[in-house]
Amino acid sequence: MSRSAWAASVRQLRGTIAAQRHHDESDEQLLHAFLVRHEETAFTALVRRHGPMVMGVCRRVLGHVQDAEDVFQATFLVLARRAAAVRDKAALASFLHGTAYRLALRAKRTAARRRQHERQAPTRSTDDPSDKLLWREVRTLLDEEIGRLPDIYRSVFVLCCLENLSRAEAARRLGIKEVTVWSRLAGARKRLQRQLSRRGVELMALLTATALATQTASAFPAALLAKTTAAALMVNSSPPLLSIGKAKLMAVLLLVGGLASAASLWACRGFPTSAVPPSQLNAQEEKDRSVPRTSQEQKKQTIEIRGRVLGPDGEPVKGARLYSARLRRMFPHDDAVVARAQTDPTDAKGRFRLRVNKPGEDEYAYLLAHAAGFGVDWINLGEDDLSSEVTLRLVKDVPITGRVVNTEGRPVAGVSVSVARIFVPANEKLDDYLSGWHGGQMKFFDSLSSVRKRLYAPLDAVSGAATTDKDGRFTLHGAGGERIVHVAFSGGGVARTTPYVIARSGFDAKPYNAALQKDEDGRKFVEWNRFHLYPSDFTFVAEAGKTIEGTIKDAASGKPLPGCRVVITTSYAHGTTAVSDAEGKYRLEGIAKSRRGYDVGVRPPKHSTYLYGEGRRVADTPGFTKVRLDFELVKGAIVTGRAVDKQTGKGVRCYFRSVPLPDNKFIGSKPGFDLRDGDMSREIEAGEDGHFRLVTIPGKALLAAGVREEKRFHGERLNLYRQAGPDPAHKDIFKEHDDTWIVRTAPNNRFEILSLYNAVKVIDVKENGETRVELSVDRGATARIAVQDAGGKPLAGAWTAGLTDCWPITYKLPEATATVYALNPDKPRMMAFFHAEKKLGGTAVVRGEEKEPLVVKLRPVGTVSGRLLDGDGNPLEGVEVSIVAQTDIGRELYRFAPTGNLSVTDTEGRFRLEGVVPDLKFTLNLRRGRTFFVGERSIGARQLKPGEILDLGDVRTKQRN
Repeated sequence: MSRSAWAASVRQLRGTIAAQRHHDESDEQLLHAFLVRHEETAFTALVRRHGPMVMGVCRRVLGHVQDAEDVFQATFLVLARRAAAVRDKAALASFLHGTAYRLALRAKRTAARRRQHERQAPTRSTDDPSDKLLWREVRTLLDEEIGRLPDIYRSVFVLCCLENLSRAEAARRLGIKEVTVWSRLAGARKRLQRQLSRRGVELMALLTATALATQTASAFPAALLAKTTAAALMVNSSPPLLSIGKAKLMAVLLLVGGLASAASLWACRGFPTSAVPPSQLNAQEEKDRSVPRTSQEQKKQTIEIRGRVLGPDGEPVKGARLYSARLRRMFPHDDAVVARAQTDPTDAKGRFRLRVNKPGEDEYAYLLAHAAGFGVDWINLGEDDLSSEVTLRLVKDVPITGRVVNTEGRPVAGVSVSVARIFVPANEKLDDYLSGWHGGQMKFFDSLSSVRKRLYAPLDAVSGAATTDKDGRFTLHGAGGERIVHVAFSGGGVARTTPYVIARSGFDAKPYNAALQKDEDGRKFVEWNRFHLYPSDFTFVAEAGKTIEGTIKDAASGKPLPGCRVVITTSYAHGTTAVSDAEGKYRLEGIAKSRRGYDVGVRPPKHSTYLYGEGRRVADTPGFTKVRLDFELVKGAIVTGRAVDKQTGKGVRCYFRSVPLPDNKFIGSKPGFDLRDGDMSREIEAGEDGHFRLVTIPGKALLAAGVREEKRFHGERLNLYRQAGPDPAHKDIFKEHDDTWIVRTAPNNRFEILSLYNAVKVIDVKENGETRVELSVDRGATARIAVQDAGGKPLAGAWTAGLTDCWPITYKLPEATATVYALNPDKPRMMAFFHAEKKLGGTAVVRGEEKEPLVVKLRPVGTVSGRLLDGDGNPLEGVEVSIVAQTDIGRELYRFAPTGNLSVTDTEGRFRLEGVVPDLKFTLNLRRGRTFFVGERSIGARQLKPGEILDLGDVRTKQRN
């Protein structure tokens, strides 16, 4: 054997061994190996592991395979350059998903501009094979909405639903309990369903489409894998290790460079940077109190909480006050409210009982307890269990004191200082958090992501704020000791800044900050005051703030527009807002200087006739010279009307959405009507009587309504109304696809899917005056079911899928009888059932015409067993075998009911699934880690009879390509 052949064999053997070694390593371990030891095989393992998901995102957005491959490489080059800045390395899949989506959007916009410049009317053809079967435009919505999920939900959803990991594997990857994965995944689905429903998209349809498309994307070429890894090493090495084509590499690197900062912001997006001035909070509080409510209405909109407040020693705290705090999750935080709950102080046993407003869907909502001399404690009203008595434990307080000086060392008076946020480290061990600051970038960012309890609401109305005196001094109380506290500085001419304070007496921050300054990125963070620790008594050097000012006018008349809210969303200035005065003038003050410029948008007054102002980026000016930015808003057309119950004629609380149709002649007819930002209207909510008013562009449009007035079924929301069907007067523009109706709309040529609306109508919005529309939502028919066991006795506690028409459709029935809602006699509904304790299951078909309760007799569930072998006949150990139902009803039942539809093969390759619901068709999914298997001879779709035991025997398998 020649020397070159021998060397090639050795390299191949080393690669094989390394791949086997990396297979079971976590993302964090692989990143560490790549960053510290520069292991090519570690990075290759990451590309193999997450490549199918990333390629799926790229293809869904771009459609063209070559473009998708370019952005695929760019995504992993961003990872190579910014690996150390990934905040939560256990959630790497979430980081890659967000990076891929943003890079793909930028590439898509660049291509569109290029085509326009070259006057090439036809768009680039799509050659993604999956687009012949599925709706690429619809699937892209899923990636957009995933990016809007909170971090804890996004990570779990990407792993379980896009990368098809089991709950157990996702829990291992993220370092959390499996039950936590279950709850977060359910929360992610609910949030996605809610958001997608507003855009007329059904989550189940998207997940099915995405799963099929990901299978196509999973087979990305080996050459692409090699090029991607090589380019990553080139980025991280000097001199370059090899060449992959200078022109292509430079193009990809330019794309990466343009988004590297954006990717780092994505990694750190869990740290919002704004607080709301107390004046706004107090004004909003008084406004809320001034609205009269009947006792019945108040009870409907509130929840009762019982509990007690304890001190650090576990003893009851008498006289503690309870506060309700809420803050919008999305910027700007202009609707923040911190209001004292209507309750007496805690009694001698520390007990309290009160009612607070229910948390909104897009709010951080908390209940805080505070007493003089202690640090606050809180619970999250949207996430913590409130069904039983809650306990709030106050902590020893460490006052935060200090002095504010300018860059010349002179004291600054009149600066507002407040506690903006509080982070409690994991297991309340502050030393574990601090150790990361000594361990280099890897441990540093792991430390930042280790926080498990966070309060994002300011304490101004709870324990008070402060204003620096003539010597620049201030004192804050109530944040508590052994915590990480974000202290917000604003006003007094300084830039709005929120440094980290370690609330511990005698803490010395110098060694920690010195350790961070050892690397380039660390120095940048310290310079930005972003990740610079301060002790509880410190001097803060505040930079002068920038000012952005301008005028907002009517685009047609030039008249000034008062009452418009101007919002800046630039990093480190998120949520800074101002309202235009009577002359249309606004002034944003205290903005940290940014070499990248500033992103600013305008929101017209709530009841105005103007469309939203386009978000614009304005360049920075030299030094601290003011930035000038004027806006001209365009008037839209007004649509008013009402949603009514078809059966009762009464108004129904809905959300409404108006979307222009492709043949709308007003699209692009004048500035502001070019659909640049997609939809031309705000999604708005109607009142309890169903009346609504929205602003959109004139012309032909689809008006859709989704019911918000939902019944509660033992604590879970339940929609009583049928899904929307086509407008009978325009049925030709609606198409039926996979048992649902779709219609193409103008914004980005997207589809609206009717299955998650409850009514739609094609309207022609008048250019002048109001267009009045009435929509009718249909309850449909109802039926009663009676669930029985195999012996004919009433059976409570069964899970059922199909209780209503709109998602969610799966519930646990606490009683043996239940009502089935929103039925259509012309389209019978199949329902599926499973009883966990009795191991019974079955199906039933309900029409809505039944005169008597439909008896559903459950039978023993079936069992599937077998033995998995590889191609050589050796047993496959550790393969997850799971049930995949072939209908939406079945999939929903298996998703939520504890059927035990997962088994892992033992050392002999054997598996056994004992919760197979009779009469539901299913297939088996076989996977181990990132590897999927199929039978050499297809196992195929199966269906079991009650109590049937299906033994598949020895099943030879092969890896699925």
